[in-house]
Amino acid sequence: MSRVKSFRKFTWREGRRQKLSSRLAAWLVRTAHRLSAGKVPQPVCRLLAAWPADADAPAKSFLSNLPPNESLNRLIKRRKTAGGSNAMIVK
Repeated sequence: MSRVKSFRKFTWREGRRQKLSSRLAAWLVRTAHRLSAGKVPQPVCRLLAAWPADADAPAKSFLSNLPPNESLNRLIKRRKTAGGSNAMIVK
């Protein structure tokens, strides 16, 4: 199943010369870390993916443990204002 249509352009703040924006998509997922070892499934989290316009495929992805009902705009603003960290977005 193709997820290309899930990506939308989001603007998160004003830059010096222009508004800063990215093509992003988010899905609710459940990580499968160590399920084969009999571990309890992890809670649902959000997967946020960025796909630059000049790239052939998504370039970056991040997991968020913010509540699933957190607005996508708020999630994106939190991620983009967090700087260059590749860390999980946390509460």
